[in-house]
Amino acid sequence: MNYVKEFTVLCFCLFLGTITRSIINFPIPEAVYGMIYLFLALNFKLIKPSQIEKTCDGILQALTLLFIPVGVGIMASYDVIKGKILMLIVVIVVGTILTMGVTGRIIQFIQRRRNVRE
Repeated sequence: MNYVKEFTVLCFCLFLGTITRSIINFPIPEAVYGMIYLFLALNFKLIKPSQIEKTCDGILQALTLLFIPVGVGIMASYDVIKGKILMLIVVIVVGTILTMGVTGRIIQFIQRRRNVRE
């Protein structure tokens, strides 16, 4: 597939996510719904990974550029968060540790379950 077709497939998944978000109206971003649709399409072999690989690699290489608007947004709201920076750092560190711990436990559970079946 060429880049336009690959990008169209990714945009279509995002479009489906946007429609789903407007129908369900649950506080989950459209991009997450779109990733779920992309996952399902890949899982059910409606799309082969090789059909979107080049565009996905290109997006991943430019991923750091996508964080620039977030950084600018944080700097723009500095007045709002300036008295709470220590609290934000603690929340981020604790959240990261909890996420790593829960992810590790889930992976251990899945690996044990897989070993029992084999």
